[in-house]
Amino acid sequence: MPTSNPNTYNDILDENTTTKIKVCAMRRGDDEIFQPKILAASSEKDIPLYLRLPAMPILYSDTSPDGDKEKFNKSIEQACNTFTLVRGNKFSNVKRGMPNLENDQQEAFDLLQKQHRELLTAAFKSEKVKCSGKDKAKKKAKKKAKTIAKEEKRDISEEELNDIALGIYIEDSHDSGMKETTWTDDGEEKSEISLKIKRKCYGMRDVEEEADGEKVKKRKLIRVPPVFHKPTPTGDYHEKKYENYIQRGTLAIFRVRRNFYSSPMMYGSNLTFDKDVIIMCESKKRKRNAQTKPVMYFEDQDDDKRQRTE
Repeated sequence: MPTSNPNTYNDILDENTTTKIKVCAMRRGDDEIFQPKILAASSEKDIPLYLRLPAMPILYSDTSPDGDKEKFNKSIEQACNTFTLVRGNKFSNVKRGMPNLENDQQEAFDLLQKQHRELLTAAFKSEKVKCSGKDKAKKKAKKKAKTIAKEEKRDISEEELNDIALGIYIEDSHDSGMKETTWTDDGEEKSEISLKIKRKCYGMRDVEEEADGEKVKKRKLIRVPPVFHKPTPTGDYHEKKYENYIQRGTLAIFRVRRNFYSSPMMYGSNLTFDKDVIIMCESKKRKRNAQTKPVMYFEDQDDDKRQRTE
């Protein structure tokens, strides 16, 4: 079986993985807009950084070719594969080999929550970033400041007013990448914060084509599915295929990044994942043994109706 080579760079918990937030220019149609992005601290390029998470159990998954295109009536440009990840580990062999895994998962969750607040803070403080939520937060802050001044009989400084507005701006934002999820596990109802990560099924890529006898590169919309890699005892990886979903509870390693977004109706940040996904451990498929019980025996014969008409 041929080996595969997943990207495993930028472990989110590695002390050598240092990041910075920079407000970057980007194109949206014919317009130039500015958004805060998480970059590698040492990078001179404005390329958002994917960070490698510790292994996490998959709660819900969609590995179908067109993702949620039909479910939500999306265009192929907007169709996504979506995964929901939670904390925990049900594999005893993994617990023995990685006793700190669940602590690492919690630390990664905390860092991702921190990134959400940092992106929103950078967006609020930058005059280049246009977001309707800023004006709304400032209006709410003025009302709150008046109440504080009246109740505490003191003046509110501009600095304090700005801090109040920032707090409101973050509180009113939407974290699309971390949501409270309720599900049933072995008959028990659970409700906790989960990671909701997405990847577009199609993307614009440079494709080499032959034209007039020459090979030329063209930008085309092509399918860009995630690639799943299964490790081997020798340290190599081989690619594994899934049709529509991955079994619940499977431990997988994703590389994710935070993205700020703003629209007239809402603003906040989401989580997207890179194409390489490592399948660390999954449940073995079990074949159910057939259960055979005896039934009362009757000798074959013609039915009564047929006997009467003959």
